Amino acid sequence: MGKYVHPKAQIWGDVKVGEGTIIEPFCVIHGPVIIGENNRIQTGTVIGCPAEHRTKETGLSVIIGDDNIIGPHCVITGATDIRPTQIGDGNMLMSGVHISHDCIIGDGNTLSHKVILAGECNVMNGVNMGSGSMAHQGSVIGSYSMIGMGSVVVKDVCPYLVVCGNPAKFLRINIHHLKGYGWNNDNKHNSELFHQLVKEKEPTILDEIISFHEIAGNRGKDRIIYFFDELEVNCEEE
Repeated sequence: MGKYVHPKAQIWGDVKVGEGTIIEPFCVIHGPVIIGENNRIQTGTVIGCPAEHRTKETGLSVIIGDDNIIGPHCVITGATDIRPTQIGDGNMLMSGVHISHDCIIGDGNTLSHKVILAGECNVMNGVNMGSGSMAHQGSVIGSYSMIGMGSVVVKDVCPYLVVCGNPAKFLRINIHHLKGYGWNNDNKHNSELFHQLVKEKEPTILDEIISFHEIAGNRGKDRIIYFFDELEVNCEEE
């Protein structure tokens, strides 16, 4: 199946579209933009519009990977001089999602209706952001975390957390992605098992924690929502 760009979509500048990608009517794409294979970009979405920044011009591109669904009336803005605005593979952006300049979205994330990411946010992998939630500029949202509907994220969120509220706070550990490690609804509030898994250096969980800290940096507890306040996990040694 070849790529398909509807005649009523507007493509300006240097835009590369991969095989199998469908761009529906009334989309507007401002190059430079690279769109991979087998994406569906639905009606009214705008990609690559100027970065919403008072002092910096739009400089770098938008790069979108493969197998993404980008719902109606989403906005993905161009980047400044920091890094391209990037969306990985296998993501679902529901209607009205707004992704600001220099954001990075990893793989397999679900951003529900009206999610807003301010500039330079980093959403790692397998994250689920509820409808109407939003993230402060520069926030890092760790893999396999869940952000409750309408929540306002003003701190970085460690992997495998469920957070909610304004400002977003720790609710519990995300059992959905931990069922294979013995988690279920009976022990979802039992943090001791999760602490044990981390202390035993279970590779999948620990790798996500290390990756998170490599991106978030050493911000301290006042800037990160933790799940292991009493744990001593030295990510630098791994």
